[in-house]
Amino acid sequence: MADEPEHVQKYYQLLQIKANDRDFEPQTSDSTILELVSYYESNHNQELLKQVYYYAARTYISLQDATLAEEYFEKALNVEGSLSNSQIHWWMGDLYRKQGLYDMSIKSFHQAYEGEQPEDSIEQMIDLFALGNTYREMERYDSCIHYMQETYKMAKSQKDSSLMRTSSAAIADVAIKYGRYDYARNLLGSRLANVLNSKDGDLLMTAANLYVKIGQRDSAYMIYQRLAGLPLTKRMKRDVYKDLLSLNLKRGNVAEAYDDLLHYEHFDDTVHKDDLSATLLKMRSVYDYRIREKRNEELKIANEHKKLWIVSISTLLLLVLVSLLWAINHYRQKQVILKFKVKKKDELIAHYLQKNKQEKETERQTIEQSDIYQIITVAIRQGEHLTEDNWQKLDKTVNTVFPHFNARLAELCKMSQHDNHVCLLIKIGIQPKDIANLTDHSPESVSSTRRRLYQRAFGKKATPKDWDNVILSL
Repeated sequence: MADEPEHVQKYYQLLQIKANDRDFEPQTSDSTILELVSYYESNHNQELLKQVYYYAARTYISLQDATLAEEYFEKALNVEGSLSNSQIHWWMGDLYRKQGLYDMSIKSFHQAYEGEQPEDSIEQMIDLFALGNTYREMERYDSCIHYMQETYKMAKSQKDSSLMRTSSAAIADVAIKYGRYDYARNLLGSRLANVLNSKDGDLLMTAANLYVKIGQRDSAYMIYQRLAGLPLTKRMKRDVYKDLLSLNLKRGNVAEAYDDLLHYEHFDDTVHKDDLSATLLKMRSVYDYRIREKRNEELKIANEHKKLWIVSISTLLLLVLVSLLWAINHYRQKQVILKFKVKKKDELIAHYLQKNKQEKETERQTIEQSDIYQIITVAIRQGEHLTEDNWQKLDKTVNTVFPHFNARLAELCKMSQHDNHVCLLIKIGIQPKDIANLTDHSPESVSSTRRRLYQRAFGKKATPKDWDNVILSL
């Protein structure tokens, strides 16, 4: 190939880029495509120049530079050639949608649809589906249903079963939001019977949501378990564990709910970090674009420094703003979790207060008749501390008499070994002054520990007695 004329070599490079794009191979550099842009701009081959501009835009999408991608799409539209403008408009619409520029996205998808030839029925269906999907992201559900129904009609006439399934599932998802559960069920049809064998994340999420709404929580639970094992996006994983958390709480599965909460917090934090990274990439994209513009226009050094200073300050301010917004959102998420804990605490205390005297008396007698309680009583009288073996026996006895005590305690906050020992002793009714002797701490230290644990768990100050009430309710 090195011995071939330049125009043959350049055309071969273009074919390689087209093949990679067709195979969804992401571009890692813009060096080759920029060489082709320069070459075809200078030799006035309009047909190939239009293609080069288009694949330059596709390259910058891979490089997450939306600004340059949009610029090259616009250039491609302004050049005559056999490459369909509808195809360019479609990718511009998808680019705008991913940036949240929905009005521009809708306009581009309409332009794509209107520019299709009558015989291009497959492309028309894809355009209609893209419009419906964009309206769904905008939460304009009436428009979403309209375009999804149009997609379904065309797909049915063309016997495109794949697009029929996809569009009907999208309509079902919207129908659920409107409370039309029977309609959604009919749309999903026989796929519900075999849904657990599906790997389609969107279908599974729609089915699970439907089952939750119609009260079939066991079916929803199995589907969410299936979803948890699939390679979904981080946002979908977050939503799955959020719904699993809710279901496990309603089922009384406290330990599983705690695991779901941990997974939810992990994916929620990851999504926020990804959002922040995406914002920073967009900022970097704008920055790089301005640098390239300055280099191409060969501005004077003084002007370059001035513009670089402006860009740097703007980037810094935007970074501070984005970081602040992320911190605010993270704080709100923490507040939601704290509210959940406080609500759960109130429910547990209320349940404890409603216990009949006989049940409480039985628990007290069981504890006081245990070997470890007798050991503790002797240790209190003799001013001794408990051994590690004693602490293990106490832990085992408490969790036997009060099932899931450790799991419920772990839901509240992280604890040191000393914190855990204090809580175990509170649970069996040991007085604070005796807890201090048994743990080799001062009474003031034990009081401070109880106040600190309450604030750590619920985000506000309270008395040591308030923490005792929480422990007694577990």
